[in-house]
Amino acid sequence: MKGKLGDKKNGILTRSRTFEILIKIIGGMNREDVRSFKLFISRVNIASNRRDVELFDYIRKLGAESDEEYILQKLYSENNKNALYRLEGRLLESLYNYIGTVCSSYSESEVHMHLSISKYFSIQHQYEVAFFFLKKAEKKALQGSFFEVLDIIYSTMLKLSNHLIELDSEKYLELRRSNLEKINDLRTIEDILSIVNIRLRKSYNVSETTDDLISWLEQNIKRYHSSEKLDNNLKLKFALIEGVCKILIHKHDYKGLEKYLIDNMPSFEDDNDPTVLEQRIKAYITLINALFKNGKFKKSLKYTERLKYLLEQSGRLYFYKYLLYYYNSLIINYSEVDLAVALEKLSELEKNKQLIQSPQYDIFYNSNLLSLSFKTKDYKGSLDAVIDMYNSNIYNGLEESFKLRLNISELIVRYELNDFEFLSNKILYVKRKFRAVLKHESFEYDNQFLNLLSAIVKYKQTKYWGKTLIKIKNFSALEASDHLNEYRFIKYGLWLDDLISR
Repeated sequence: MKGKLGDKKNGILTRSRTFEILIKIIGGMNREDVRSFKLFISRVNIASNRRDVELFDYIRKLGAESDEEYILQKLYSENNKNALYRLEGRLLESLYNYIGTVCSSYSESEVHMHLSISKYFSIQHQYEVAFFFLKKAEKKALQGSFFEVLDIIYSTMLKLSNHLIELDSEKYLELRRSNLEKINDLRTIEDILSIVNIRLRKSYNVSETTDDLISWLEQNIKRYHSSEKLDNNLKLKFALIEGVCKILIHKHDYKGLEKYLIDNMPSFEDDNDPTVLEQRIKAYITLINALFKNGKFKKSLKYTERLKYLLEQSGRLYFYKYLLYYYNSLIINYSEVDLAVALEKLSELEKNKQLIQSPQYDIFYNSNLLSLSFKTKDYKGSLDAVIDMYNSNIYNGLEESFKLRLNISELIVRYELNDFEFLSNKILYVKRKFRAVLKHESFEYDNQFLNLLSAIVKYKQTKYWGKTLIKIKNFSALEASDHLNEYRFIKYGLWLDDLISR
């Protein structure tokens, strides 16, 4: 549905749905994409006066601030809105065709292309030709472990056997049955992983709600690890690796996680199959984070460079999808060994136009800015980062644990800014707002810290703290536990130690 040009709703300029989609697609294109697209459309239409190219350039230049009313006046002196809408439609169709051409080089797209050609010849009753293209589709699907598509291919071959009596229908029945086993094996693990991921995101008390699923996952992993099925099912192999990682992370066994992934690293290195490239990327990200948790920052950075190589190898397919993880790996590790480099990498990230388009960018950027600014005692910068996260479009959809710890980080920053009057009210607000979360065992550490902070704010000077000082020293010792600092922007214990030493 098209909005009226220039209309405003709640103070925001409304734009047509097509225009919004164009902004998102064009905003996500890098310099090479832009060059390739313009070459593509010049081959299709060689007219010198290309308003679609002008529209593309305006959107590319203005980005998220693109204004249809402004572009209408630039392109059509007669103020013809319908002409602009038609132009937007043509540009979107050109982008669609260009992206389709790019995607046709991906293995799975080739399989679907062969399937479509086979279907065309089958409709024409040229069954031998149809079967020829089905065999090409089968070969590509087997190379890529595209089991769901193979199921369609074998079912289509069985239908063709009604017209080609020389086809061995029993052979394709057996192939379909064997392929279905692989699909079911993979789906069993993937379903469990999906449920675990959902519960991890939604639950306050992780251990209480996922122990049963973790146990179920462990049983399935043991069953498949002793099976010969792994030898010819790469996707199942990597799904099992992901499952083992989930179990070890759930148990906060980061040393075990590091050892498991490094022991399996030869299989990551030797397996250059492009169909499991994403799984290899995810495994490297998990290893990098495990090494960071274990305090092996330089080793973590070494694997971060390997991650960069894999992302570059993936081209358009996964580069921008996982580029934020690469920057995160750089920033968190350098924040421990060289703050100046960490800030440099954060600044570099800020200049990346493609990543800025990501919905997660604001939260990712500002959460790192909060931590780094605090470490460099730039408390005003930390507070600005907190406020920017509160104002983010996706803040309301974030986990309650994230929101709680962000609010607590604000309290610490406000303390450093001597905003004590604000602090007293804000502490009461946080306790009330997150009452349900703070009741759970997983957040006992946060709850204790809030109580200590209340006492600190009440008495202000250390000479009046008395028993509170003893509680602070005992509390700081708890932070040595491996998993307590997860998802915290500022380490409570380190800050308290610094506070009482002043």
